[in-house]
Amino acid sequence: MAVTFPLSVTVFQDTLKVVSVKWSLSEFVITSGVTAGQIVTSEVASPKWSAEIALAPSYHDDARKVRAMLRRIGAANPFYLYNPAAPYPRMDPDGSALGSATVTIASISGRQMSLTGLPAGYQLKWGDLFSVDYGTAPVRRALFEVNEDITANGAGTTGNFEVTPPPKTGVVAGLAVTLKKPSCKMRLLSHDAGITEPMIASGITLQAMETV
Repeated sequence: MAVTFPLSVTVFQDTLKVVSVKWSLSEFVITSGVTAGQIVTSEVASPKWSAEIALAPSYHDDARKVRAMLRRIGAANPFYLYNPAAPYPRMDPDGSALGSATVTIASISGRQMSLTGLPAGYQLKWGDLFSVDYGTAPVRRALFEVNEDITANGAGTTGNFEVTPPPKTGVVAGLAVTLKKPSCKMRLLSHDAGITEPMIASGITLQAMETV
């Protein structure tokens, strides 16, 4: 059977034993100064999420699978990745309070959103993440970070709150929201197959950046 890309979180990331992660939002700006002393910045590309991940030492047989998957992914093939340090909202650390709720965007204006379909009283905090699929052929995925402490009302709807990065064109009200292991589509920038020692393989790392 042919390998299907983007690789899902279940197929790829959930098989990795992550020992450390550097998860950040890379901004692409040109900064310059003017005669009056002000600093001027100009965005040349939309911000993109990036990740640097190190895997725990493992037995050779387990490492063979990981190394083979990284080689198969290569530089051209995308995969989904979530921040392993923030797989669920801060006030719902295992996702059990959210349960099977179907959450959607209730409204959107500029960089502000509101969500609906949450359990009554559900809390989102600064730093919580959620993802949204939008568009067709191809389907794109946006990953957002919550910029406010917000609580859903009795009907499961939040007030407006800001997100980072700002929503792109195509992210609209009514789209489904993922709060459990919210991910973005990424491509490998580089990877290191590590070293092989008696019984143990160690030093396997990967660097990836968001792609549309």
